[in-house]
Amino acid sequence: MGALIDKFVLLLGSLILVALDAVSVWSVIFALAAISLSALNSCFDRRMFHMVSALAYLVGCLAQPYLLLFLPLVFYDVFFEDLKMLVALSAVPILNGVRVEPAGTVMMLVFLLASLLLKHHTTRLRALQQDYAQLQDEAALTNIRIQRVSQEFLEKQDYEVSLATLRERNRIAREIHDNVGHLLSSSILQIGALMAVNKDERMAENLSLLKDTLSQGMDSIRSSVHDLHDDSADLFTEANGLVSAFTFCEARLKYNIEREPPKKLKHCFLSVLKEALANVIKHSNASRVQVFMDEHPAFYQLVIWDNGTHIRMGGSDGMGVKGMLDRVKALHGVCSIDAEKGFRIFISIPKQEL
Repeated sequence: MGALIDKFVLLLGSLILVALDAVSVWSVIFALAAISLSALNSCFDRRMFHMVSALAYLVGCLAQPYLLLFLPLVFYDVFFEDLKMLVALSAVPILNGVRVEPAGTVMMLVFLLASLLLKHHTTRLRALQQDYAQLQDEAALTNIRIQRVSQEFLEKQDYEVSLATLRERNRIAREIHDNVGHLLSSSILQIGALMAVNKDERMAENLSLLKDTLSQGMDSIRSSVHDLHDDSADLFTEANGLVSAFTFCEARLKYNIEREPPKKLKHCFLSVLKEALANVIKHSNASRVQVFMDEHPAFYQLVIWDNGTHIRMGGSDGMGVKGMLDRVKALHGVCSIDAEKGFRIFISIPKQEL
């Protein structure tokens, strides 16, 4: 847009020079020729095209000096493109322009200088606009990175808080089991001992009722402790612990589940993982085991693969494999076993069933 305005201003200046000299049919033709050449320079923005067009126009100026009146318009596209030789050659037709009035020649030189200044200003403005656009893009990218880092920080913070909560629940469950549970167990044993040595039937009935009450309390505490422990179990921590403790061969876990999955899924995945690792020890000559736990938009996925070459004893009819299939089936999932290249267990469980 800036170059178009500059050329319009230069065209007005050239037309003023024509009006000061003499308006004729040839001056109109020269004006149209200069305008066409300038338009072609804008359409074909190539250095070689600019060079050839400028040379051709200078040759035309030697034949018809009145073309010099539109030289500022044509040379606008030549400036700052390593075509200084053409600018120097323009002095030849200018000095040869004997039929151009001296005043018009001076004004033409002034407009030529103005063309140079306008091109410099427009080029600099365009460079500044490009720098500004680049700064805007970099600022937008920086803002996106900051938002991403902030989101990751918040997710990590939520995960740490959730993990701390789970650890505290586990600690409480352990305290209840170790303290209250042991006290109740001791009380039940003591009452059982009293019932063994007691000979009073009325006292025996009361002791039996007390023992039943304590047993019910013990069962209730045991159930609560188990539920609390199950809720506090972190899938990544438990799975990573199983893989880290596996010393039969190299084992690696790749965990890609953002949020803690439901309790049913944790029990299923951990049970399958335990059984699979046990089967590697019993029936495989594997040297490497890989475990993948992934979360997808509609389902959870567990893949356990080892590079063992021995055929599994019992195949898919073994009790361990049957237990895996039953656990997955209970969650409406899919379990497939492949023994072509190593041994692979592939499990997929839909989220909507959890």
